[in-house]
Amino acid sequence: MTANKIDLSKYDIDTIDINTFGGLINLNELYLSSNQISKINDPSTFNSLINLKILSLENNQLVSLNQSIFVGLQNLEEVYLGSNPISQKQPSFVRSLCSTNPKCKIYL
Repeated sequence: MTANKIDLSKYDIDTIDINTFGGLINLNELYLSSNQISKINDPSTFNSLINLKILSLENNQLVSLNQSIFVGLQNLEEVYLGSNPISQKQPSFVRSLCSTNPKCKIYL
């Protein structure tokens, strides 16, 4: 059985290893909100999530993101990044992260 949704909100997660979500190709929704994530080190962290539609990273401590963090996620429709330092300091950069996918919307 495969998971379509994983909710890891409010677990005090502070880092995400590159292979954390490897092999979860059927995952549609990933919720990582209300944790302590300050950066995502590798731009390919989410690359294996090819069917991901919703990604919630809101209410973390994100201060930077790699420009290519969502490249290859062609099914991505909604990204929630509100209540992060990067959302407040660089909103135009954050909105540009989905520029390669016309279906994707970023919510600050």
